[in-house]
Amino acid sequence: MSESALVAHDRARGVRLIAGVDEVGVACWAGPIMAAGVLFDLERLASGAGREMLEELNDSKRLGRAKRERLARAVLARAEAVALVSVPAGEIDRIGMGLAHARCLERALRAVGERAELRLVDGGIALGAEAPAHERIIRGDATSATIAAASIVAKVARDRVMARLGERYPGYGFERHKGYGTKVHSAAVLQLGPMSEHRLSFNARCFAEHAARVPG
Repeated sequence: MSESALVAHDRARGVRLIAGVDEVGVACWAGPIMAAGVLFDLERLASGAGREMLEELNDSKRLGRAKRERLARAVLARAEAVALVSVPAGEIDRIGMGLAHARCLERALRAVGERAELRLVDGGIALGAEAPAHERIIRGDATSATIAAASIVAKVARDRVMARLGERYPGYGFERHKGYGTKVHSAAVLQLGPMSEHRLSFNARCFAEHAARVPG
């Protein structure tokens, strides 16, 4: 089996222990931002089930739900370390999305531990001066197998959080749209009003339209 481009990218860095970090949920109207950190020992994963898992990794957005969930289980079973962190809607409103985004990635970098010889972070957002040493990669989840693993873990974990919110707050459809700005979500806000999991600092038209309908 020839190596995928994502695996080849990571092996070409010439180190054994690589940590990847990615987040999900930045563009949503509701729910937390979640970031995952995944630490791989590339030598330990060079054969058998570990190699097969690495070869299947890809940007979570390019994978169907069933495959994402299967790969998330494989990552949890074979990674040296996995960390999950989040920033809730209230904190996003309080400090702003830019800072919340950076904080989430920084927390994941720290939470995955100190063993990594190289840390790769998806995207171009600049992190704080106190963040662990790292390299930013634009579209890293489609470039690095380690970042792709983090994107899968973060996506599966956040989808489960939003499904639970859907059970807790029926009528909003969180289990379907996961907090993104869909027509179904907008209609629910107009009917029921925003609630504690909504990011009211976002310039969503439905927030303003509902507020205009409320007397006083």
